[in-house]
Amino acid sequence: MRFNFSYSRHMSLSMILIVLVACKKSNTPAISNEVGTISGTVYLYDDKTNRYEDASGVTVNIIGMPEKQSITAADGRFRLENIPFDHYDLAFSKTGYGTYKIFGIEHFKKMNSPAPFNTTLNRIISLGSISGTAIESLEKTAVADNNFIGIAYLFSVKPVPSASDRAYVRAFVGEKKNFTPIESIGYSSLKGVLNNNVTGTFSAEELYGMGLDKGDSVYVRLYGDSYYGNEYVDPVTGNTIFPNLNPVAPAAVGFIVP
Repeated sequence: MRFNFSYSRHMSLSMILIVLVACKKSNTPAISNEVGTISGTVYLYDDKTNRYEDASGVTVNIIGMPEKQSITAADGRFRLENIPFDHYDLAFSKTGYGTYKIFGIEHFKKMNSPAPFNTTLNRIISLGSISGTAIESLEKTAVADNNFIGIAYLFSVKPVPSASDRAYVRAFVGEKKNFTPIESIGYSSLKGVLNNNVTGTFSAEELYGMGLDKGDSVYVRLYGDSYYGNEYVDPVTGNTIFPNLNPVAPAAVGFIVP
């Protein structure tokens, strides 16, 4: 009996290729094609507490996936369609508003939930506009209370606030004169002001809590902020971001920690 060795070799090579392809397919994880919708609601405010009826025009997008975005309707609702199950970070932006970000949204199929699968944000997003309050003056001052130990500053804002139209400000503490808010080592809570020539303070205990010691040089800067300041912590840097600060602010004033 004669064997066709050329034909045998050809068949052997073909079989090897088939086995290799089969092995490659079996070692490749299956890609899930299950997707769902991420939805929620956004309310818009001025830099105080007044809510706008029309909440349209806010761009909501998945950070790192610019093609995945939605624009809010007049009622503030948005829907991000066909989003694969995973963890996501969202950004909310509109002209006149600082960009707000939220992190770690869990978007997964719920147990026994029928298709289409939907993840709804568990809270309404309240966006305040960038502050219209500019700091007009900032200087050192004294506190009438003799029992107070700390530093105090006197400031005025523009436009002039009133009881019916108050302004909101936030103070920052830094270790160099020209520091920016992101470089601060501490900051105050949001302060509402009803008039001008207002005194603000940081107690010695607050300053010590920022890692400062008695005798250290320290600086204070003041910015107008919005009632809904939309501050958030950047998970990469650990810095707190204040997107609605008014950039108009005088030079920092220096103090010695008491």
